Amino acid sequence: MRNRVPMLFIATALLALVLISPVAAQTNLVANVTRSGGHLWGGESATFSASLDEGHWNVIVSSDAFWGLQVLIIVANDAGFTSIIAESGTGTGDFPEVGFNLDTAQTVYIRVLENSVYSDSSGFYDIGVYDDATAFGVRIGSFFWNNIIVLSFAVPLIFVCCCIALARRGRGPAAQPMWRRRSFAMDAPSFVIPDEHRGRSRTDGSEMKTVRVPNVCPNCKGALTQDNLDWTGPLEAECGYCGAVVRATFESI
Repeated sequence: MRNRVPMLFIATALLALVLISPVAAQTNLVANVTRSGGHLWGGESATFSASLDEGHWNVIVSSDAFWGLQVLIIVANDAGFTSIIAESGTGTGDFPEVGFNLDTAQTVYIRVLENSVYSDSSGFYDIGVYDDATAFGVRIGSFFWNNIIVLSFAVPLIFVCCCIALARRGRGPAAQPMWRRRSFAMDAPSFVIPDEHRGRSRTDGSEMKTVRVPNVCPNCKGALTQDNLDWTGPLEAECGYCGAVVRATFESI
């Protein structure tokens, strides 16, 4: 009888340890609060519990891309994970987020498993269970953190591209001197070209007789074109509207 008592006590203690071990291994998550510092080695898993109100919830696992950790998330109604509410994916790979609905307030159980093809990924991670509004901010923060190296190169590159584009734009018509924008070029009769330039030829053999004329008459402000100018002498013409003298400039192009 004396031997049975210790044996009965040991058996009871072992049974109690088995029964409570799933609960004892769980870490409690608080809604909309991120838990940091988790770590998984290849093939490992971690279990959490969270008391949530009814509504739509999102479990998000964030890890630095440097570590290459790949995870799968399972959400269940019970600690034994026999009644599954949602899974973040199927097969191997990285599935770091899952959403699910609760019709009533209850405690859910969350398991995060290392999920690479060869069970060889590992790394540190943050985890949380969030409502939709909070989850949006977490996603944005995770994106910038995971892509900080890419962004550190992309932002200067975009700046350089903008500078090049502005420099090229500066060579266009808008960057021309004001006097060029207020005038137009045309070929004039030979007698209009000053003597020192008359008879000179371009590389293609044609005579150089291009002049630049104001867009409007300096007297009446009428719009000038090749058709309403009467050339009277070297670099001088009359406005077809008012007869005022319009002076041109020679362009050696």
